Amino acid sequence: MTWLPRRLVAMCVGAALVVAGAGFAWEFIHFGTSVEASAARLEREVKRRFANQTRRVEALARSVATEGPRVLAAQASSDDVPALFSRLLDLASPVGLAGTSATIYTATAGGFRVLAWSDGPAEDLTPDRLQGPRALFVAPGASGLRLVAVHPIEVDGTRRAVAAAEGVLAAPLPQAITRSPGACLGRLETSYGPVTAVGPCGGAGVSPPGADGFVIEDDAGAVLLEVRFDPQQLTAQRSGFRRRLTAVAAAPLVVLLLMSSGPLLTQRNRSQSVLAWVQWTAVTASVLLAAALAAAGLAFLAGLDALVPAVTGLTAVAMAALVAGGWWWRPVRRRPPTLSRVRFVLEHAMGGLVVAGALVGSSRLVQGRISSESIAVWQFPLFPFDGTAVIRLLGIILTQIAVCWVVAVVLSVLADRWRLGHRGAWAVLWAVLLWTVPTALVVSTRLDASWAVAGPWLGAAGALAAFGA
Repeated sequence: MTWLPRRLVAMCVGAALVVAGAGFAWEFIHFGTSVEASAARLEREVKRRFANQTRRVEALARSVATEGPRVLAAQASSDDVPALFSRLLDLASPVGLAGTSATIYTATAGGFRVLAWSDGPAEDLTPDRLQGPRALFVAPGASGLRLVAVHPIEVDGTRRAVAAAEGVLAAPLPQAITRSPGACLGRLETSYGPVTAVGPCGGAGVSPPGADGFVIEDDAGAVLLEVRFDPQQLTAQRSGFRRRLTAVAAAPLVVLLLMSSGPLLTQRNRSQSVLAWVQWTAVTASVLLAAALAAAGLAFLAGLDALVPAVTGLTAVAMAALVAGGWWWRPVRRRPPTLSRVRFVLEHAMGGLVVAGALVGSSRLVQGRISSESIAVWQFPLFPFDGTAVIRLLGIILTQIAVCWVVAVVLSVLADRWRLGHRGAWAVLWAVLLWTVPTALVVSTRLDASWAVAGPWLGAAGALAAFGA
């Protein structure tokens, strides 16, 4: 017997070892060796992101603050306001920070009014912020916590307006958590999972942060933001990474196990006796089933549960091809119906039981996998595209194909074995009757069940019988 080439085995095992080694190296770099090391890396990531956003917001505010002549022209004549709007759009677009906007405020008798603004989320600032000096601060808003930079617009040493640039710093938390729509709490996404951001109005920096938090300060030492995280979440993130790494590293070994079925199929094809053919088929089926179970287990381990229906459907098709498709090409000892009427009835009745069992199994599969929610999703598989729903539908279709394939091969082998096409019409009619009677009995006893409808069931059984005959 010829087994898999050693080079192929070495490649698969080597690939698994390389992926595992690279994954553990990345775990050490990204998470460190302890929860404390992961917390330090999380703090560096958040502070680095905050610093980058600070540079961009302040750069935009400084750029807008240099537009004093345009601001004077817009204040003097409303005809020049569109040009100021266009200029703000040009200044804000190259910033490259999602959710960043620029606004120009001008003083009025009652306070301040907005003169021009760019695209992006922005909310009104309080008069004390607009009257004060250049500043960087965190403020609450409907879109979450905002990082705001304020710069006075001066012309010839006289303050004529105020430039404000702001960007979304953290998404808002649900009201069930914040207990008020304008609370200074936000959700900040990181590579270590979401953390909670607390602004100054939410009590940031009031008390020293513990081991599960840290603060971000400005150049003067004032607290701009406090970040709180759950150490258990860091542990969970590391565990999740290890599970995904294990799944990816073991994937080449599953592929190797799947490819080992090739030599087994070759040995089966060389077998002469039916017993040897059945034995090698059982061994090959065991290998395929083990590979399928391993693939499904790795999908669960990696958190890709949606792939399991597709794995199930592909396994069903592979088993149908292995058993039913392989038996189709074996030579069949033909028997005329007139020589063994009892055996004729028994074998074709068994074929009818296969048809009925396949229909019952398919019906239960559809009943268990399809609901009103899934049907609503499948009505529009592309707009919007739902990958999970498509994979589930693919698994159901593949399983149905495998079941129909097995039934069709069983009936065709029976028809060929008893030479139905070469005998009288009575033999064909008896065979079709024996193939459909079990389905009719099942339908007659389960008409009250929601999954049993007489018309489609009898139609399916009749179609399979017609194909076999």
